[in-house]
Amino acid sequence: MTSDEWVLYDQFLLEKSNGTQDLQNDVFKVALMDDTYVPNSATDTIFSSLTGELSTEYGYTEDGVTATQILTVTSGNVKWDIDNPQWDIVTSSITFKYIVIYNSDTDGLVGYCIADNTAGGTNVTVSADYLLDVIIPSTGIFNEAVQ
Repeated sequence: MTSDEWVLYDQFLLEKSNGTQDLQNDVFKVALMDDTYVPNSATDTIFSSLTGELSTEYGYTEDGVTATQILTVTSGNVKWDIDNPQWDIVTSSITFKYIVIYNSDTDGLVGYCIADNTAGGTNVTVSADYLLDVIIPSTGIFNEAVQ
């Protein structure tokens, strides 16, 4: 499953610029949220305050999976990317709508995306006995010019 474009939380943009978010050394996680979560990039700041994360069952673990981050600088651009997160869904299906990245060291939110915008942003249901592999776009989570 290919993820949609990432929306970065305003607080993350501030923390990225002032160094609070260490994009090379902090531990980042990827979590799945159901349709009760209503993202607000301007006011959402910490992961623990969000509602709607899937509970631990059927191959999903609450608080998400640890992401391996990749920070590169080439041709005057900084790109921050993560390896594609995966969940081995077993026993029963799971349903989610959003994918959220957060810094587990600081609890600070990074960004979110709609799991499947091809159907107008509706829920995604993944059947049992399926390896859910979220494909992060080749542009990464963000890619910007060095200033």
